Amino acid sequence: MIKLKVVVANITALLVCLSFAACEQDATNVDIPVIEPKLVVQSFISPQDTLIKVFVSLTRPVYNGNINNNGWITDADVKISDGLTTKQLLFDGLSGTKYTLHTSQMSIVAGKTYTLMVNTKDGRSAKATCTVPYPADTASLTYKWDTTANRDDNVGQITRTVKLNMSWNDIAGGVNYYRAGSFVRMVETNGTPEETLQTMYGPSYSDLQTDKNKDGQKIAMNDLSAEVYEQIGGTVMGFSFRPIGIRVYLLSCDENYYKYHKTAVNNGGDPFSEPTLVFSNVQGGLGCFGAYNEHVKIISF
Repeated sequence: MIKLKVVVANITALLVCLSFAACEQDATNVDIPVIEPKLVVQSFISPQDTLIKVFVSLTRPVYNGNINNNGWITDADVKISDGLTTKQLLFDGLSGTKYTLHTSQMSIVAGKTYTLMVNTKDGRSAKATCTVPYPADTASLTYKWDTTANRDDNVGQITRTVKLNMSWNDIAGGVNYYRAGSFVRMVETNGTPEETLQTMYGPSYSDLQTDKNKDGQKIAMNDLSAEVYEQIGGTVMGFSFRPIGIRVYLLSCDENYYKYHKTAVNNGGDPFSEPTLVFSNVQGGLGCFGAYNEHVKIISF
């Protein structure tokens, strides 16, 4: 009786599997939507830069593999205006990726509003505006740093930890956006003496800040740190660096710059997290036209 029950159970399971298999059919006559590529425009301008750079490309829709799209658009009409003067940007064939204009032909000035216009030969057009922010209160910028070293002769390596705390006063009134942080300045001990930068990360791994709930108050970026490894012989092989200082940066950003980088970072993290739409202020396309005002302080050990 037990064997009979087992046989009946196995036959029942087999029939269930076959019934599911019979339900499987290839999808035919399904209309896949045709999605046309969109213009993608990206540019961030600053009074400290000597070149205005604009990147123009096309999106690559998933279901539109028939479109010959290799990314960069090299023959677009790209112009920038400050409301009084309009200048043409030329494609930089050497880079193969961007349009440029020297700031001697179009000055980038804090408080001014600029408009970026892009037109392609196939009739696509895009437009965006941004206003250059005023500098942060750099006179109030303070910072404290220290270094520690741990020598391990067994592996032939010195691990140096560089730490930094920084703060500045927010300018009261209105909403202010910031990007602030630091890099370790280091040189390779067994190679070229050219300076290299390594990012110093804080607990949040983000260098973006606002004065939300802190209007007119002190804003801080604390516990920024990085480890630098110097090889001194032994069994460990690899690059060998020695820290020579710190590069501190404080950017006052416009809302476009802040929102774009904030949402772009949110899309590059945990693959199981909810996706976030990347901010765009480009009319007729995607991308971002933003501005920032940068202050840099160089510390030498």
